[in-house]
Amino acid sequence: MDKAPNDPQPKHSTVRTALVLLLSLLTAIAAGILLRAATHSTPLAVLTGGTAFAGARAFVDRLISQSDSLQATLTSTTGSAACSTTQG
Repeated sequence: MDKAPNDPQPKHSTVRTALVLLLSLLTAIAAGILLRAATHSTPLAVLTGGTAFAGARAFVDRLISQSDSLQATLTSTTGSAACSTTQG
């Protein structure tokens, strides 16, 4: 269900999902606490925390996704260079 048709690995692994949600939750809590301390408005702090959670989740997920694709690119580039040097 999480797999793309041509993707051999699932899009979201358990550890990756846990990391994304943990970092998003910490961001939301920090934003809520900082706004509550500044304005003394609990409803506004809760709304800010929810918005921060959503934004952080998208950001961290994209950041990890780019890291995975960069690692795959480096692995394939390094592997092909190693093969060409051993054969020649």
